[in-house]
Amino acid sequence: MYDYAHEFALLHPQPQPTPQLEETIFSECMQRFAERVGYIASLERHGRLSMERSYLEIMFLWEQLQQSRIDLGISFPSKVR
Repeated sequence: MYDYAHEFALLHPQPQPTPQLEETIFSECMQRFAERVGYIASLERHGRLSMERSYLEIMFLWEQLQQSRIDLGISFPSKVR
């Protein structure tokens, strides 16, 4: 599958990483994650993928998204407002 952070960095090179840039990259990663989950759900809904395979694919994408967050050094806030 895809390494979203790496792909974005290759397509949009920046001279110096900044917290704002990292958040922008992660936002792009989340958008791609949501898009791919939508594709998988559609394939499952139309009988092209089994429920088990869909679950595994989505979990794999989730793990990649989590790894991109870690690689970018983005942490979740301790309190949600």
